[in-house]
Amino acid sequence: MNDEISEVVHDIVTTQEVLNKLYNIEPARAVPAPPAPDRDLDALEKHLAGRGLRLPPSYRAFLKVHNGIKAFKAALDLLPAKEVTRPVDPALENDFPMLSRLIIASGNTPEFISLDPETAKRNGEMEVVWVMGDGGQFRYENFGLFLRELRDELQKSLAKEQGDRKKLRRK
Repeated sequence: MNDEISEVVHDIVTTQEVLNKLYNIEPARAVPAPPAPDRDLDALEKHLAGRGLRLPPSYRAFLKVHNGIKAFKAALDLLPAKEVTRPVDPALENDFPMLSRLIIASGNTPEFISLDPETAKRNGEMEVVWVMGDGGQFRYENFGLFLRELRDELQKSLAKEQGDRKKLRRK
């Protein structure tokens, strides 16, 4: 599973870089962190247990490979394990009481990514919810699926963009 996570993260980072170049966008380059230290994973699991939650296995597997990703999506960082335990903005807690319990990505915009405790399965998996700046949401069955679907969407966008540019050159 660790190899698959590494491959998917690599595909996301490199595909996004190619798309950014095609669109002449120069955001910060996504930088995956090294694996989370065991003490940080243990602290996160203890923190979540205190809130009656379990660390979803697919998210834990990601943290064992990459302890977050800086500039994951421009101004949005996938947070390291230690930062997931930090208190959130009270306004966010008011607007999104359940989703604010387990925010795994944030940045300098209202956009964030969370694990939804209300969707917890027996195996500990939870839905991933990407909350846009306007409050709109995208949901994914679990963290592993979230990463794979994001990679697939980026690769489709890249293929479409490259196809469009190829057609333009033929004219």
